[in-house]
Amino acid sequence: MAESNLSVVILDDENHIIKLLEVLIPWKELSLTYAGCARNGIEGKSLIMEEKPDIIISDIKMPGLDGLSLISEIHDALPESEFIIISGFSQFDYAKTAITYGVRNYLLKPINKDELNATLKKIIAEKHSISLKEESNHRVEEKNLCHEFGEILFNKDRTDYLFLSRFHNPVLVIIKIDSDERLLSEDLQNLLQEKISDSVKRICCTSIWFYKYSQFFFISESDNLPVAENLKGLFSDLKNISQLFPQLTFKIFGIPVHDSFFYARTVLEKNFHLRYESNKDIFFDVFPQTVNVKDDKSRKILDEWQKISSHFFEAMDSSILKTSIDNLFLELQAVPVGTRVDLLFSAARHVAILSESKQLAGLSWFKEIFLKTLILASDYENLRMRFESELLSFAESYYQNQKKKDLLPIRLADSYMEEHYSDYDISLETVAEKVGLSASYLSALYKKETGIGFLEALTEVRISKAKTLLQDSTETVSKISKMVGYADVKYFSKIFKKITGIKPNEFRQFYS
Repeated sequence: MAESNLSVVILDDENHIIKLLEVLIPWKELSLTYAGCARNGIEGKSLIMEEKPDIIISDIKMPGLDGLSLISEIHDALPESEFIIISGFSQFDYAKTAITYGVRNYLLKPINKDELNATLKKIIAEKHSISLKEESNHRVEEKNLCHEFGEILFNKDRTDYLFLSRFHNPVLVIIKIDSDERLLSEDLQNLLQEKISDSVKRICCTSIWFYKYSQFFFISESDNLPVAENLKGLFSDLKNISQLFPQLTFKIFGIPVHDSFFYARTVLEKNFHLRYESNKDIFFDVFPQTVNVKDDKSRKILDEWQKISSHFFEAMDSSILKTSIDNLFLELQAVPVGTRVDLLFSAARHVAILSESKQLAGLSWFKEIFLKTLILASDYENLRMRFESELLSFAESYYQNQKKKDLLPIRLADSYMEEHYSDYDISLETVAEKVGLSASYLSALYKKETGIGFLEALTEVRISKAKTLLQDSTETVSKISKMVGYADVKYFSKIFKKITGIKPNEFRQFYS
């Protein structure tokens, strides 16, 4: 199989694990060379640097130097070495960190021989870039079928009779992935695709699959074991993945395909809410064959929400939105869970559309953040929490942006006053014209944001400049009065005393 032998190093603090791996690996069959073992990270690092192995099988927790630290150091020194992580720990942080170093291969204790060998074969194939013509053609055909499968799943106008004819009694299966994480990282998604596709290929004997954020689609056939039995075996494999990534949960949905993959997908996705209502892990062929239409109660709830939400962007108050969300969930108790889920997405989308008219990219937020966050909710309470959190966060970002926009004219007005305080003719009207607002609106906005009126602010600027001139120059009070915008020195002295409590000359004597 291999063009030349690849070398393997095994690292584990438990001697019996090392011995087990030595026995489980078919060294001759896979043309692998055993380069040695170590029982702690420090010895392991020395062995690796000496042998420079192609494959390193390592426990994630070891004395001396743990697996993650080892991976970090070896990653830079020997970037071509491939790690297979073995762990009996349900510690996602370890795995998540390892992913950043390019580690894609994970095995859980107790070690499964088939999974170990499949992982080794995959690495060997990648190392040697197997390019046998028949295998290359087979892979191209599989890739094309997977691409076609994805198009058929999401294109209602696509005719799929020819595609259907390739399969005997096809069943569409969707693995729904939920997570405690707010969003799934790209690295984790890539790893999940690889791990799940390996399991599907091994257990369900199919290489035709398609992945969409949080959903893994594949086609199963009932030629050998009944589909339900295959799905039980698959779920058992998925539980191993969730042991390694405990923030993930999996549910399996399957339905026979008679005429349309698109229709079958729609039916399954419309019934994802069943995972909120049942402790079952596998839902197979138990679904209504039509999609529910919103009833009068649902329409009334959504209409009321639309009326209320139209005020969210004017009120500029998160507490109003919070109260509206609480009321919405009270109303939703009167409809089935599946309908609640539909209404929540409709309610959020309406807010997103409203935001577009406010120059806020709500539809982009709805697609890239809101949907991706909510579809990871593993139960209804978590769904509610995510709905409220994301909607409030979105509204708050709008409020903050609006406050920044409101503050911009204030900053421009202040800047203009700083530059033109000495002009006799400076007025609210002239400044309002410069910042592009009406005088009345600028006056109200300035008072609201600063707590003082425009003329009061201008006076403070002028008197502040006068204080500096009185301390740092020898100019007369009359000259300074003109320099800060007052033609009448008596009026200037009156204003100065009103603000500081003393006359200009007294201020100069006291502070000079």
